[in-house]
Amino acid sequence: MFGLSFSKETTIFWTIVFALIIIILIIFGVLLGVGAI
Repeated sequence: MFGLSFSKETTIFWTIVFALIIIILIIFGVLLGVGAI
């Protein structure tokens, strides 16, 4: 996705990190403003 192809493990790692960031953002969004999505 970024033009970097080191290994499958690296790709999986960044995929998990990206997913965690999205989950955290969603949680903060719900906590800061319920129904503001």
